Amino acid sequence: MPCHIQINKNLVNKIQLMSNDALSKSLIEANTIATDINKKFKTPVVSFMKTSSGKLERSIYIPQSLVDVYYNHELTLEKQGHVYNNQKEELEKTIIPNIINTKVSTLELDMNNLNLTPEVVNYLYGESSHRLSKESYGIQAKEISSILQGSNLTNQEILEKLKCL
Repeated sequence: MPCHIQINKNLVNKIQLMSNDALSKSLIEANTIATDINKKFKTPVVSFMKTSSGKLERSIYIPQSLVDVYYNHELTLEKQGHVYNNQKEELEKTIIPNIINTKVSTLELDMNNLNLTPEVVNYLYGESSHRLSKESYGIQAKEISSILQGSNLTNQEILEKLKCL
């Protein structure tokens, strides 16, 4: 939640940074810088005057109306952030399960068609006895699958045989 006090401090710091160079200039140049800064904030926030010793003195004044503008802007951003987070949560609830379901469906489709993609080989290897390395398992599974496809076995029966490797 935005804080009026912190916003005021931030504005003072910003104006100090914007006007620091003016302190080493003449009063006319400093007032030109002040005019530019005041235009940016659309309200008088800084002014310069010469002290009796001849030094430039800076005066910064932050009107409450300016703090309120920044406060309201931060509130809006915060509300948009909440809306974004809520939308993100909704997307995560709906889209991510759909992506997972699509991957599962693709895996099932590849398995049913004996399309031995890396995902299918990983799945079958996970179901196997792990007697072979994963790489050897993949090579042998592809060879045995092509041989067995010419037999009278169904694709499901071939997959069961591949799990026994």
